[in-house]
Amino acid sequence: MKVNYKTSLFPSKKATRWNINKEKGDITIYVTNIWNNSKDFDDFVEGCIFFTLVERICIERAYNKIKIKGGHCNPCCVRDIAIKMYRNL
Repeated sequence: MKVNYKTSLFPSKKATRWNINKEKGDITIYVTNIWNNSKDFDDFVEGCIFFTLVERICIERAYNKIKIKGGHCNPCCVRDIAIKMYRNL
């Protein structure tokens, strides 16, 4: 599946957002929210990487119709998977 990554400077309630249109997916990162919750630049970069990883897992899960226990964003059902993947980068 082809995924387009976008960054936005507009404020939003969430840090990231994903959307699927037929065979193409979009992941939008709202950098102002991540920056406001970061201590320094390194923390900001790690936040961008982590949230992109979480959204990529979610978009692949939705596209391939993979069900995960919980299955909702609040609380995040793929957070533990993303943490394990992030530690192995």
